[in-house]
Amino acid sequence: MRSDGASIASVSNLLQDVEDFKSLEELCIGLAKCFLEKCLEELDEYLLKNKPKGYICVGFRERTLQTRVGDIRLRRRFYVRATKKRRRGEKGRFLLDEALKIPARKSIVGGLLKLAVSLSTRLPFRGVSEVLEEAGFGYISHQMIHNIVKEYGKRQIEHVDSLRKGLFLEGKEPAGKKEKVPILFIEADGVHVNSQETNNRSMEIKLGAVHEGWEENGNKKNRRLKNLRVFMSLNKGGDAFWEEFMVQLLKHYEINENVVIVVNGDGAEWIQRKVKEYFPQAIVQIDRFHLIRDVYRAFGSDAKKLIEILNDGGVTTFLDTLESLECQGATPKARLRRKQLVGFLRRYEEHLLDYRLRLPEHIDKSGLYGMGAAETLVDKKLANRMKKRGMRWSRSGAHSMAVLLMLKSNKQLFSWLDEAFLSVPTNPRKELKKYTNRSTSGEWLQKSLAIISTSRPWQKALMNIVTPKFEII
Repeated sequence: MRSDGASIASVSNLLQDVEDFKSLEELCIGLAKCFLEKCLEELDEYLLKNKPKGYICVGFRERTLQTRVGDIRLRRRFYVRATKKRRRGEKGRFLLDEALKIPARKSIVGGLLKLAVSLSTRLPFRGVSEVLEEAGFGYISHQMIHNIVKEYGKRQIEHVDSLRKGLFLEGKEPAGKKEKVPILFIEADGVHVNSQETNNRSMEIKLGAVHEGWEENGNKKNRRLKNLRVFMSLNKGGDAFWEEFMVQLLKHYEINENVVIVVNGDGAEWIQRKVKEYFPQAIVQIDRFHLIRDVYRAFGSDAKKLIEILNDGGVTTFLDTLESLECQGATPKARLRRKQLVGFLRRYEEHLLDYRLRLPEHIDKSGLYGMGAAETLVDKKLANRMKKRGMRWSRSGAHSMAVLLMLKSNKQLFSWLDEAFLSVPTNPRKELKKYTNRSTSGEWLQKSLAIISTSRPWQKALMNIVTPKFEII
């Protein structure tokens, strides 16, 4: 950049016309808006000169885009095939929209769209609308934000479902870099959210989490789950959930008979029974917190000794003792509770022993701890956004929000937003020349900046600052 006296004088002239930092900031945002509009015009001109063969321009169409620098007017050319080559019912196209991958019928684009969706995973839709307006991004209705979330979520749901069908109907494993690990830990749980439908009071969103064990996070007392990934779904029953979960698992790991899989969850049937259909070799464990809590609730002061027997590996003794104490309940209700609990534990007798006592000998048991992170994950990843403050959801809205929360938890939200809605009517890569920096980029830059008037001192100063002499190294 220039470092001579002219540049210093330009900065001096600029400061004379700026009152404070706020006015300078607003000035720069306004100039960025003008510059963005000029860049779009210049690109549209370039595409006109390099349009695909057989297409003609039939005029201009306008739309407004909401961006990080404010609302901009997008005026671009509309193209159709020449009359002799036009196919029946064929629609026209906007080459500029295709080149920049601007979604049709979407006014919020770029970084502002990402910000709106990201905020929606933290705040109610009305709160997102208010925050964006207060931050100076203009007014975006809460209903528009809601629609964006539903549409992006729907695309993710369809994407996951297509992978599931590819695996279970066509035998196609999902693509991805697959890690080889000796053991994987799976946590599963669900949370009920309020439904807007009159015939349904609530809907259960299922969450599955997979990790590779534990690692220290600063000190020995503070541990975190290693390579944690979560999956969320609103599908009814356990089959669809485990099929989709399997797809996500196969994206990252090689699953075979040599991999030890440990599954931990509460007493829900879709966890304790269904998981064995998809992971026959899995070590399934009833979550220790729920198990201990239920034993204490049903058997009171006898529970401590009973849990000690179970922790020592005495599953048969544990169950027989529980059964012998059924009739000692103080009330008919207490006796019924004991009987129901014993019946449930008998049904899942193989799932009662701590997983560490059931691991194969070749697995290193050092650094392994008790499981039970699912409930915390549900609370932090799902309930904080979807269950509290008396919220009610439609089924499609709840599912869309759940999958976006899943993407956010896995640090994939922004990359997904970049990938979604990029379909265009034709393939611009084959028909359009790539728009790159030309050898006359300096001339193009100065031409584009001509939109900035130089009638005032600060404008002349700005022109001198943003049009420096470049030296190519």
